[in-house]
Amino acid sequence: MSFLEILQARLESQRNNTVQMRVSTEPLQDQINELTTQLKGRLPKTPPDAIANAVERFRQDRRIRDSHDALLVSHGCDRPFGQMRFRLIEDRERFPAVRSSIDRFRKYRLVFRDCYKGLLDTYLGYHPEMRGASGTGRPNWEMLRSWLDTGAKGLRDPDGIEEEWVPELAAHPELFSSAPVDAFALQVLKGNEQAFLQFQQALRIERTSWLLEQVILAQVRAAAKVGIMPYIAKLLPLLERLGTQNPAVFNQGLVEVLTAYCADSGGALHGALRDFSLHFWGNPLSLQAEKKTGWATVPLKPRNMVKNWFNLHVIQQFFDVLAKQDKSEPRDVRKKRERRRDFWSKYADVVGEVKFALGPDARSSQDPAMVEVRQLMEGMTLNLQNGGSSQNNAFFMQFKDWVVAEFGHENNACFIYRASDIPFEDGDTAISAQAIRHHINSSFSNGPRGPVRLLHKDGSYENWEDVFEQALRDRGTPMPVPMRQSDAASTHWSPQVSGDKPKKRAVDSMAAQQEDFGWPSADRSAAPVIAGNPVERVADRVSSAGQNGSARAWRNPSISRPSTGDTGSPASATPATSASTSNGLIDNLPFGATQEKELFNVCREYDIPVRDMRERTGHLWVVLDRPDDIRMTPLLQAYGFKYRPGRGWWRQALSRPSADGTAGSQSAPASPAASNVPIANLPFGAKQEKELFNLCRHYDIFVRDMRGRTSYLWVVLDQPEDSRITPLLQAYGFKYRPGQGWWRQA
Repeated sequence: MSFLEILQARLESQRNNTVQMRVSTEPLQDQINELTTQLKGRLPKTPPDAIANAVERFRQDRRIRDSHDALLVSHGCDRPFGQMRFRLIEDRERFPAVRSSIDRFRKYRLVFRDCYKGLLDTYLGYHPEMRGASGTGRPNWEMLRSWLDTGAKGLRDPDGIEEEWVPELAAHPELFSSAPVDAFALQVLKGNEQAFLQFQQALRIERTSWLLEQVILAQVRAAAKVGIMPYIAKLLPLLERLGTQNPAVFNQGLVEVLTAYCADSGGALHGALRDFSLHFWGNPLSLQAEKKTGWATVPLKPRNMVKNWFNLHVIQQFFDVLAKQDKSEPRDVRKKRERRRDFWSKYADVVGEVKFALGPDARSSQDPAMVEVRQLMEGMTLNLQNGGSSQNNAFFMQFKDWVVAEFGHENNACFIYRASDIPFEDGDTAISAQAIRHHINSSFSNGPRGPVRLLHKDGSYENWEDVFEQALRDRGTPMPVPMRQSDAASTHWSPQVSGDKPKKRAVDSMAAQQEDFGWPSADRSAAPVIAGNPVERVADRVSSAGQNGSARAWRNPSISRPSTGDTGSPASATPATSASTSNGLIDNLPFGATQEKELFNVCREYDIPVRDMRERTGHLWVVLDRPDDIRMTPLLQAYGFKYRPGRGWWRQALSRPSADGTAGSQSAPASPAASNVPIANLPFGAKQEKELFNLCRHYDIFVRDMRGRTSYLWVVLDQPEDSRITPLLQAYGFKYRPGQGWWRQA
């Protein structure tokens, strides 16, 4: 074989053995997956000060310059700015211009999607009936809802990577309907919250959104469709939490619960539902309560159902508490008292107006049971005089044209009067036991069917109950059918707040709100953390749900703007010498080396120049020509700075402060901070509490008011050296606890 033939054979063999190279792509795929996850959770950068500047420019020019301006303005439509708390969404002329300007970017999907998300946050964060909203906001809000519904169709990108909120929104178009969360209601009601939590986290729905309140109402409606009776125990705690935040929505929810329960049960007694309704709305027999509380909106049938429950309850409470003579009551006396209770309880469905005459012991006793009864009977009591015993009380029940009077002590007779001839008048505050006992003797037309005096004594052939029943029948009141009892008749409900009765106040803590509903936070500024099951009931429940249903109280932090300060010249300025001389948001605080450092840090954070002219003119300047800057004005006024138009904020100082917080040898008059702590304690009253809450709302710092249970007020800020608010907290006597925040004992 020749050399060429050998070479040809070798080349042929090499051609059949091709070279194969294997390279692992797993690291590359991991990087792709990580980048995809980041893109799906992407949030556009919208600094608060940039938003404020963009909104102010748009307010003046009524035009959006570029896509970045469009992004900033769309994220600031629901935020209040300036001393007048201007909101774009409440401006009838400017807000439509925002929508039309953003429509120009529809062909640029990424830009339009970011702007759409800003307006979606506005829709979820603002409601025309929330506290502090203007009536002009409703038309814009409704137009925005329609615009969002239409614009959602242009968000999807089948060939690209979508943020996680886009497919979630596409799967739930009902968000823009009158029933925005009904799709989740039955699942959440049955304990499966995962779908809604995923929806909430994807859209980053904030804890202050009205949508969380609608989740509760949706559960009520879902329970009404499938049968509400098994779900009462779950719905009442949810409504209780809602009652502390939004009386109007609370009233709507409780009306629907009562209506559905009445239809399902036929009016059978439910002890917990009775206690709950009476706690928040009060006596359903009271005309005043009926007009001023949620009773006004309850349909007639369920309202009569609760009235019957109330009648039975007060009858039982009279004989179980007021008629009980002492703890060591003899057995035979107890039996007689219980017989009277059981007899009159049968008439709960037909009794009309009731009144109580309380003796000295009942009026002054601090026994918890007695206090509870007095609260229950509020507006229905008289003072009983000359009752023979300080423990004796009386009870009046009206049956159409007749009134029955019973005493607490069993050795007293029962009296039946004509309703037109009773021993007291409307408006009387007291009645004599002698007048009750002897009124029949002075009455006229006594006869078989006239006024009568009855004794609780059994005869030879009949019990006293038979005699009483016949006497009532003769006077037009037959024995009614006994009230139906459900399995829940003996259940009870009690509020998770200490105190004598529901207190009417607005809840200042925005932090506890979402915990109350059981949903985790989903702030715009940070990626949310998925939470597990709803948290346990927070104990600091304080009810304002007794207010009129028309008095809307939608939750949203309302920022109180400070005054613009003094615009006088430096020559006329004098250092503040008292914490009460400031007319700004915060009383004057001392300004030492520590406070100076903190102020400089804040100015650097916001890129605000500072000019230190103290060596030449004795003035320290913060070059911020805005008298109502919500970031800086409260702090500057607190430190004694004054505003000069065209230049900024200035403060006069005779020399630089020393390290211990006091001035040098040429120091200003003594300030309250003569101590080695950053700021000396200042008084903390109602005014200071309100100012602190306003400042916390501005900085999105949450407050938990636990004073009703533990006597602690918490500022949930786990930062011991936050330059924005630490000086004020220390001045007001708050203490820092790592992992929890700042607390103050009241």
